[in-house]
Amino acid sequence: MRPSDQPPCSNAADGEATVSGGTGQTSRILIVDDEPFNVDLLEQELEDLGFATISARNGQEALDKVAADPPDLILLDVMMPVLDGLAVCRELKGRDDTRLIPIVIMTALDGVEDRIKGIEAGADDFLTKPVNPRELLARVHTALRLKHTVDRKLGELRRIRDHLAKFVPDAVRRLVLANPDAPELAKREGDVSVLFLDISGYARLSERLPAAALNSLVESYFSAFLDCIHDADGDINETAGDGFMAIFQDADPGNGHDRGQAGRAQAGPRRAHSSGSGPQHQGARRHAENGGLRPARARPEPGRAPEVAAPR
Repeated sequence: MRPSDQPPCSNAADGEATVSGGTGQTSRILIVDDEPFNVDLLEQELEDLGFATISARNGQEALDKVAADPPDLILLDVMMPVLDGLAVCRELKGRDDTRLIPIVIMTALDGVEDRIKGIEAGADDFLTKPVNPRELLARVHTALRLKHTVDRKLGELRRIRDHLAKFVPDAVRRLVLANPDAPELAKREGDVSVLFLDISGYARLSERLPAAALNSLVESYFSAFLDCIHDADGDINETAGDGFMAIFQDADPGNGHDRGQAGRAQAGPRRAHSSGSGPQHQGARRHAENGGLRPARARPEPGRAPEVAAPR
């Protein structure tokens, strides 16, 4: 039963703990206990304080519910059938995707050994059974405020990481993902294919078209090339208003010369618009020509007069 003098959640700081910092929704608490009376009592206390609750009757059921929809906090009994609370705690704290969910273990008054084992298993806090409503409120609010703070900080770091990743070539990201602790970022020589692309007659178009229409045209024109470049694991190395440069790293340096010869043979009959080669670039060129705009010819080699592609 709830004591008659039990104070309700009465201050703003406590009220904020009922709201999940990551989603803005009501915080969800998973109650894991094989005694229906204990579950009912905890559900009544927590729901009256504005929390949402779910329950599990044993450790395995708790793991299944966490995997299906992770809660914001777990109240975990120790002695349960199928899988005990300490095993559940070790399992959840050993996973990267669940280790930050706070776990409050419920133990008997003299359960010193359970507390020691709980600390070793990674428990965040403890509640003494039978649970005192005021202690329950204090420990739940403390654990949730800490979790919501961590969630907000991690969210900010993810947003910063995603923003900075836009400026990092895909090749570098792949190296970091392959070995996060010691990525192989040292400079080294290697064969590459370079694609230069810009729009012939861009200055004339800018005089004839509104800015919004010109930007839309350039975006749609480049999008065909970008898809091909990404499919071929290329990286956009440099951009300008009407053009960009892409680099394709050769996964097999020994074939660099042969590939270059093959690329020139394929590009010869078609008037090479770029220094890249292969079906992806040819397809992009056909798309551009059919759309009414043509990419400029490849940059001239030293000692060779540049070719000019007149605008249509």
